[in-house]
Amino acid sequence: MSKTDDAVGAKSRKPKQRGQFFIVDVPTFVAVCELGDVDAAAAYLILAAGTGPDNRTTTWSREAINQRTGLNWRKADTAIAKLVQGGFAQWLTPSGAPRPRLALPLLETRQPLPPRLMKLAERIANGDDLKSAQDLRDATLGGELGWFGQNDGRWFLRSERPMVKAYLPKSLAGDETGKAMAGRSTIDNVRKARDPMALQLLVELYAKQDLAEHGGVDRQALRTKFKSVKAYATGKYQIWRFEQSRQIVSLHEGLYLHERQLTKADIEMGLNRAQDLFERVRILEDAGALEWVYYLAEDDSDTSTHIYPVAVVRHGKIVLNELESIVGSFATRAASALYANDAIARKWEDEMPGSFILPAERMLREAALVGVPRLRHRAKTSNAGRWRADLEQVAAETIAEFEAVIAERMPSLLADPEQRLADFNEASILFQR
Repeated sequence: MSKTDDAVGAKSRKPKQRGQFFIVDVPTFVAVCELGDVDAAAAYLILAAGTGPDNRTTTWSREAINQRTGLNWRKADTAIAKLVQGGFAQWLTPSGAPRPRLALPLLETRQPLPPRLMKLAERIANGDDLKSAQDLRDATLGGELGWFGQNDGRWFLRSERPMVKAYLPKSLAGDETGKAMAGRSTIDNVRKARDPMALQLLVELYAKQDLAEHGGVDRQALRTKFKSVKAYATGKYQIWRFEQSRQIVSLHEGLYLHERQLTKADIEMGLNRAQDLFERVRILEDAGALEWVYYLAEDDSDTSTHIYPVAVVRHGKIVLNELESIVGSFATRAASALYANDAIARKWEDEMPGSFILPAERMLREAALVGVPRLRHRAKTSNAGRWRADLEQVAAETIAEFEAVIAERMPSLLADPEQRLADFNEASILFQR
């Protein structure tokens, strides 16, 4: 193992912890947001953060809301009352009890069971075996409607529909375990924008985030795209320039509720159907809930394979001490070394994140720079662990490759990125201690 491999891999040796998340049913929370009250929506998420293993019963109430948001006790009471009135919360104890408990029921969204399946439902409830082809076809239909399920080959009745799960880290409501902090919470930061659908978008994006698979939110829903231009070629590398970024959203990918119905005035002003969604993305960015990660990819489609990370961008600026940005720094300086001009390296770095110059293997004929939205608060799950391990491996391999290019062509360019890498590894070691 090279010294670079060993250094970047140091953080992965930290003992793994698991959990510290809560589950929200997306359709239920969408209905909460349809109340049009951002305080009630924020209160629901705080209550949900206090649920136990059943994800339904919470021991948090107005005090927890007051500690984690800007809502005083009276406003917290009003928010809970609105949730109770709407059927989204139910008191299991008197509201003023010393240890209050609330249930957060699942919103029923299933279509009624067709009359012709009623008798089949009775038979399933009685434990009858289904053998005929017609019974199996009807049971499959009932399963598609969410009324029947299977367990070890036997059908059963579902008392409620399956959840559409969004896994949210408790750190959205406080510290890593959800404990209240002096600075309130990220949920409260989003609440301040006074748009309940910004909180709805937060939950929807968590439902679409898969760190191990996508490195963030699925690009089929939302991504950043750059214009790519071939700059020059040398040896085994083609150098690309990427500029003129723009965000792209697929509203049909579960985000259609954010679509704006355009008026004639909207069209004359140059607005588009995704205008409201892009504004809510900015709210999440400003609240510290969302960042962008740029990757060199095989092409600019929404399913292309990532080659190596380039930058983490928050509030329109590159975060230089993040591992992805350190990789991008080595890549940019390798492009400069291949160009044989050390003065231009800092010029290109100063232009980021508006434009980038990056090396790619010559066989990557359609290399592209893609931006993946990533939610900043993350629970300690096996999925997050796999993502981090994969990131560190790719980073180590990419840094070693470009470090060798720079050392051979223009060693003077190594100082800055190597110092950033050393600082990153030192911070990782201190974090483990």
